[in-house]
Amino acid sequence: MKHKTVLSFNELRDEYINEIRPRTANQKKYWNMLADDSKSIVIAHGPAGCGKTLLATQNGIDLMKLQKIEKIVLLVRW
Repeated sequence: MKHKTVLSFNELRDEYINEIRPRTANQKKYWNMLADDSKSIVIAHGPAGCGKTLLATQNGIDLMKLQKIEKIVLLVRW
C-alpha cells in the first residue's frame, strides 16, 4: 500500500496490525507461551514499555480472528 498523509481506521488496521510481533528473545518466549493451548493462563511481569500488553492484545485479536475466543478481558492492577 502506498503511504498517504491521512489513512482511515480500516487502512491503518489492515496495514499495521499484522506487524505487531515479538522482537526480542524474551518477547518470543512470552509470545510462544501465549500461543500454547496447553496453558490456561499466562502471567507476565516486567518494566513498562517492554510489550506485555501489546503482545497479549495482539494474540487475543489473532484468536478472535480465528474464532477461537469470543471476547477479550483486560485486567489492570492499580
